[in-house]
Amino acid sequence: MSITKLYALSPCPVQCMAGSAPGVLTATSQPILSVNGQLVLTEMDTTVTPFGTCNILTAAASGVPVPCAPVLIPKTWTGTSDPETINSMKILLKTSSIMCGIGGKISITG
Repeated sequence: MSITKLYALSPCPVQCMAGSAPGVLTATSQPILSVNGQLVLTEMDTTVTPFGTCNILTAAASGVPVPCAPVLIPKTWTGTSDPETINSMKILLKTSSIMCGIGGKISITG
């Protein structure tokens, strides 16, 4: 199977189960490895655009819409490459996911 079918590449579409809109994950952890001009994402990448309105925070605010502000902790991605790494950082795969500090699960969709 080709690398482009396995590795998550930046910019990468992502979705939070608690968000009302998709987001985009951008590589900031490494400038070394790219595929077809797109940087490969690693477990240290946590720069993601907001997911619209957060359903969890909105419910806590009695239905008043609360904007999403993703809270991602580096190295907490699951479903990463093993044993492949870039500078000791595991590579994100198209099946990788991470929990937001607010409570939603963020999955790679692209």
